[in-house]
Amino acid sequence: MTDYLIQNGHHKIMYLTDTDDPISALRLQGVRNAYQKNKTSLAGLSHQLLPATKEARRKLYTDSNSGLRDHTALFFVSDYFAAEAMGFLQDAGVRIPEDISIAGYDCSYLSEMCRPQLTTVRQNIHKKGTAAVHSLLSFINGEEPPHSQTHFKVDLIVRKSVSSND
Repeated sequence: MTDYLIQNGHHKIMYLTDTDDPISALRLQGVRNAYQKNKTSLAGLSHQLLPATKEARRKLYTDSNSGLRDHTALFFVSDYFAAEAMGFLQDAGVRIPEDISIAGYDCSYLSEMCRPQLTTVRQNIHKKGTAAVHSLLSFINGEEPPHSQTHFKVDLIVRKSVSSND
């Protein structure tokens, strides 16, 4: 996703997560890697831990002093948070993608229900679940799991929530 955002002229990206768990950390590292691969200054990258409550998130999205609007694109850890932010921002008069581009992760049903529809990353949940079950069965049977970490290919789903910022 970050490659796509950078290729569309977005060099000031904020990555927003709800936790600092290992998965979020890996995704943030992927964002950093894309900046480096595209020879883009990391100075344009921000990371924001999202507040736990919906009202606190609304304040973050709509407060002009929060720093969100200093960015041209917001990349959310999930479609849920991206869709929520889109609604709050649009209620505050922010146009998506004209004023700010928004991208998500998961390709959930929410990504198609947003207006504009959300640009997102699709994971193969079936493959992921199958690998998890195989690892669990190996563990139950006292065997070494096939892999300690498994990475699967993801697909970029381009929709209307990201504009070209050239």
